[in-house]
Amino acid sequence: MILYRYILKMYYKYVAVTLLLCLFLFMLFDFIHKATSFFNRYSPEAGLVFQFYLYQMPFQLMQGIPLAALFAGISTMVILNKGNEITAMRAVGLSVWKIAAPLFVGGISLTLLMVLLGEYVIPSSAKRMNYIRHVRIEGASEWDLENQSFWVRDGDHIVGFSRYNQPAHELEGLQILTMGASFRLQESLQVDRATYRNEDKTWILHAPRHTTFTQEGLVSRVKVEADRQMSLPLVPDKLRMEWRMPDEMSERELDMRIAEGKRYGANVLSDEVAWHVKMAFPFSAAIVSLLGLPFGYASERKTETLRGILGALGIGISYWFMLSWLRAMAVNGDMPPMVAAWMGNVVVGAVVLFRLIRLEKSK
Repeated sequence: MILYRYILKMYYKYVAVTLLLCLFLFMLFDFIHKATSFFNRYSPEAGLVFQFYLYQMPFQLMQGIPLAALFAGISTMVILNKGNEITAMRAVGLSVWKIAAPLFVGGISLTLLMVLLGEYVIPSSAKRMNYIRHVRIEGASEWDLENQSFWVRDGDHIVGFSRYNQPAHELEGLQILTMGASFRLQESLQVDRATYRNEDKTWILHAPRHTTFTQEGLVSRVKVEADRQMSLPLVPDKLRMEWRMPDEMSERELDMRIAEGKRYGANVLSDEVAWHVKMAFPFSAAIVSLLGLPFGYASERKTETLRGILGALGIGISYWFMLSWLRAMAVNGDMPPMVAAWMGNVVVGAVVLFRLIRLEKSK
């Protein structure tokens, strides 16, 4: 147990060093890039720039954890090999699987950390970061539908409007179309102004113009009616601009977004891909942690060590390229989302398992 803690402590040390380096390099390069265009254009206050990068850190931390796990696994095994500590472990009868256990436990703990970041930290920090960028720095409106039209489908009804007046909680240019068989227009409601009632979550339609149509699609009757109260698939809080990427949302938020999108007839394929990637990506930390294990059994010749390190890094980096490529294929509809999300883990995991079995047989 003491030996396991010793290896795990060394592993976590290199994880921390690599994460700090990744965060520093990201902040540095991103700041240099934005200083020449973005910051120069909007001239934000120093406090806003600090907050902008502060709220980006959880997402960048999560993206860097698998890379840190890869470097930590390699570094730990190389250092143990240089000090002949792996030889001592093998001399007392420790198998490859037992020596790999601390690295796997460390990788699983990083997987859990990624899950916690993705579900409870990143959704709120990304929302705050985007608010600072688009509203506080760029001066945009946080209400995405304030100056643009919007349409949703709710069963046989298609609801659209031209503008949302957020201070007054009013929809302007509201249209409600009722479709019949073969998607034939049966009737429509046109409303210049609709007001939201927060008490019962309904809308007051002011002087709606009710139009009915014949089977041939001709206007049958037009009548201006009295104000009426109606439930619509529109909630003011959901009319805010959603600047976050799907990767920055929680699993629960993606579930709701996918369910609502299917209900309203929207294309939710990209969200489904993001949901599966969100489930699969954290396990990459546990898998790539074991790529460094063979270096505990490698010869001490520098050329072989360097070749092996480059090979392990190549396998690890290939995972990210593979995931990006497979994700793009899934978004285009060329591959099931679940297959695209998990294939990288399966392939790299198979490579890791093959190498562990090979090491155990070569004892």
